[in-house]
Amino acid sequence: MKHHYIFAVTAGAVCLLHTALAYDTGSMSCTDIGEFAAATVVGKENGATLKEALAKVTERTKDYPTERKVLTSIVRQIYTAPWAKKLSEEGARMAFAADCQAQR
Repeated sequence: MKHHYIFAVTAGAVCLLHTALAYDTGSMSCTDIGEFAAATVVGKENGATLKEALAKVTERTKDYPTERKVLTSIVRQIYTAPWAKKLSEEGARMAFAADCQAQR
């Protein structure tokens, strides 16, 4: 039953993501995108604020504007998009990586 729920949330997320992100991922692979999304969900679950998550992105991507744009978008979606409220770590990994692959 849990796997059906994860699949449903992931499928819905991929549909919504398809129009939300245009992927020029710079030096990141789609796997990297999925891993970052999963880590962002974990950070959120552990109490990190949107402001803290965005500051971390800015710090990590200082010389990488393309990557900063993509990662900032992912963080904003995970923290603010209604469909992302129940997104699990694995769901985020699968949804964002699949969306990246679909748009390449």
